[in-house]
Amino acid sequence: MMRRAALICLIALLLAACAGPRREIRWGEQARVVTHKVLPGETWESIAGEFYRDQGRGGALARYNNADPAERPAPGTGVRVPLTEDDIEGLGDRLEAAAAYNEGIALAERGAYAEAVERFTAAAEADPSMLDASFNLAVCLQNLGMHDRAAGILEDLAGRDRDDPRYHFALGHSRYRSGDPAAAARSFEAALRIDPSYGEALYALAVAREQAGEAKKAREAYLRYLSEHPGGEWAGEARTRLQRLESGEGKAR
Repeated sequence: MMRRAALICLIALLLAACAGPRREIRWGEQARVVTHKVLPGETWESIAGEFYRDQGRGGALARYNNADPAERPAPGTGVRVPLTEDDIEGLGDRLEAAAAYNEGIALAERGAYAEAVERFTAAAEADPSMLDASFNLAVCLQNLGMHDRAAGILEDLAGRDRDDPRYHFALGHSRYRSGDPAAAARSFEAALRIDPSYGEALYALAVAREQAGEAKKAREAYLRYLSEHPGGEWAGEARTRLQRLESGEGKAR
């Protein structure tokens, strides 16, 4: 029963990590001008990076809008973005990708994971730089029990962006569900090296160590989790598992 509970926890944690919807780009009335509604925190450089994939064009974009490049555009205001034919051609793929991505999010939220897989695949193919599409594709595959395929995608993501702990955490989940808790533990450790405060990864590491028969290391991970996250979501389960290990009922190596 305990082992089943741990697996359910890992699935729930992974679903919570699923990336959110993408904002779709809205076209203005003219074919070569886009009207962009500024979001909180955006700068001229970030807007230029989104539309041109070149943040160096931020100053020119500000001047086009009769604005000071040194001052951020106000959230909620409309920024006009002029586009060349090459810009439009490149943006077309991103528009297609964004539409497919958002359709995938809506399907995944309804639990229609097979259909969501198709839309996230389409988004990733249209815009390979949209890593969240590949990540959510892997999450949906995990929910369909296709962990080997998900692991292949997550290994690629972890190699392309080594600083995102979500990829290592999700990879650990697939390795755990594929029956390799030792490999799962290595992935959870990789996530923790990037973000030492990643409580979910720390709890998952403890569970993986326990299932791998490494009672001492599992005990250390449970104690660390309880020390750093005493009121965490998995604190009750961690205490129960720790008591079982200390009573000698847990696996040992």
